[in-house]
Amino acid sequence: MTKSRAVALFAMLVVSTIVTLNAVSKETLKVATNDLSTKPSPASQETKPLTMGLETASEQKTKRAQSKLKNAKMLISDGCSGSTITQDFIRRILSAHGFNILKLGYESFNLNPRKNPFLETALKQIKGKPRRNDSQILAYKLLYNHSISKGQTLVNKISPKAFSTHWDVLEEMGVDYVYMSRRNALDICVCSVRDCILGGPEIGYPVFGNNGTKTDLCFKRRKSGEKIQAFFKEGEAKKCLKRVWQQTKRKAQAFLGEASRRNQDTSSMFYHDLFAFEYTPDEKIFQDSFLAWKSFIAPLVEQVNGTIILDILRPAQNTLPPLASHRDIIYNFEQVEKELMEDESLQEFIRY
Repeated sequence: MTKSRAVALFAMLVVSTIVTLNAVSKETLKVATNDLSTKPSPASQETKPLTMGLETASEQKTKRAQSKLKNAKMLISDGCSGSTITQDFIRRILSAHGFNILKLGYESFNLNPRKNPFLETALKQIKGKPRRNDSQILAYKLLYNHSISKGQTLVNKISPKAFSTHWDVLEEMGVDYVYMSRRNALDICVCSVRDCILGGPEIGYPVFGNNGTKTDLCFKRRKSGEKIQAFFKEGEAKKCLKRVWQQTKRKAQAFLGEASRRNQDTSSMFYHDLFAFEYTPDEKIFQDSFLAWKSFIAPLVEQVNGTIILDILRPAQNTLPPLASHRDIIYNFEQVEKELMEDESLQEFIRY
């Protein structure tokens, strides 16, 4: 988390207040990612039961609404997509809606005992050599049951790949989920190089911005205070941008398609649509972000209280400097710019 964002969050926590919940009618959920959209789930419409002994659509709808008071909540997102700050806002909004949020890190589905304290217990319960998927889901189940026993709600992030692998189990557990990705794929490539993740070391490496010296700070650079830039190997920025953008669209389409097939209420948003209000005093942009958040959070609550969202977002309006140009975060920017300008479809990703 950057110093400017940390200051902004501190200011928000001081200024914002928890408001009394006022019931508001829930708007039709709009699911958006790029130009993709899905219609309201057929399961949300009243229909007559097909056979005796099956729950009616009304009964199913009531059960889902009641379950939203206690279920775990998941943010499905890849790394370098702004998932940490997004989880922070989700937790604050849910808390203001009356949820008792379990205090925990942000990526408890990871195979890391510091992220999920039940991982070691899960490994002991699995006979023989544990497979990654088995230990991952068992550790999460133990954590989930722990949160339920304390009457608290578990909120965490999971990657699209992991969620797809465990979708059936998580659905059976009753997990509510939303999907978030980053529109500017070049930002993801830069982040992966600077943080040394997601294949970053294969396409470049982080360097000190003042002299271009290679550094191994990687993820720690976020709290180092040093100006760390990305150095791309020749031709790799272009290949990364194409690959990441195609993956971003494909993953979102696959997720929304599968969620629709399962008749699951969900939403999908781009990071910038949710947080554009932080970088400008423009009131229209603030209102656009507000509406984005209302749609985004809807699958996680029984009824969205717009006043709560306004009170949480307003203190953060125009608290961050404009997004840095890629010239400021890519050490060999001229080389990268030349490569991307050769492909008209990639030019729009360059931020000056």
